Amino acid sequence: MNILNRNEIPEFLKEKIRFIENMFKGKKILVAFSGGIDSTLVLYFAKEFGKETKGILIHSPLTPSQEINQAKQFSAFLKVSLIIQEFNSLLIPEIHKNLPNRCYYCKKGILEKINEIAKEEGYNLIIDGTNYSDLDLHRPGLLALKESNVKSPLAESKITKSDIISLTQILSLPSNNISSQACLASRIPFNLEITENLLNMIDKAEIFLRKIIKNSTIPLRVRVHKLLPSNFLLARIESDANLIELINNEGIRKEIDSRLKNLGFTFVTIDLYGFSSGSMDKLVK
Repeated sequence: MNILNRNEIPEFLKEKIRFIENMFKGKKILVAFSGGIDSTLVLYFAKEFGKETKGILIHSPLTPSQEINQAKQFSAFLKVSLIIQEFNSLLIPEIHKNLPNRCYYCKKGILEKINEIAKEEGYNLIIDGTNYSDLDLHRPGLLALKESNVKSPLAESKITKSDIISLTQILSLPSNNISSQACLASRIPFNLEITENLLNMIDKAEIFLRKIIKNSTIPLRVRVHKLLPSNFLLARIESDANLIELINNEGIRKEIDSRLKNLGFTFVTIDLYGFSSGSMDKLVK
């Protein structure tokens, strides 16, 4: 059944989808794909309305393992080929030094890499999952996007985050109820140098904690703080009430403490406030 014939989709959303259909018709489309809820919906639309579609994931040291796994699973579910392209973002000084504008340089490097591949393979439309709600947020990467030739069909059609959640549920997409992901650098305070070793510590800690929680839909971040003037590192775990309940068990609490200390953290703590998207931004005036 054509998506626009589905009775469950409200007419105001069908109007937005028709805008995307007209944008995609007859196009060979390359989708910047992370496996998140936004880019999964875009990949679905591209397959439905485009002439030919392929996804591309730029794999850098900043990419969480969970994101890579989701991208592989969801693209397979939608029966869309996925290119995984390696990109060492830590070779860019602004990212390695972890400057406050690192996201601009990271996004710029990623988009340049995607453009190279699109040109080599003859794609005439490159799209990403930026949505209309994102435009109200402070995201330095949006400037790099604006400077590129990459289109954001969700933003251009005024599809909001709540629209995406509704459509994901109606269309039974595999991204329904997944927790949001973000690059691993978002766990590190600005101006604390980003190294591959530190990123691996964070990624392995989050993989371990997800196995403990046993629920991939629960938000989770392991934020890192350097205890000055020493080089000791504090792991501050952000999650929801499920983790708070789990650590009431002394055995689980000791297991988490032991595992994260073995990874290289000196102290391990749970943030009582819970998960807070972009919480590291509070450290920047």
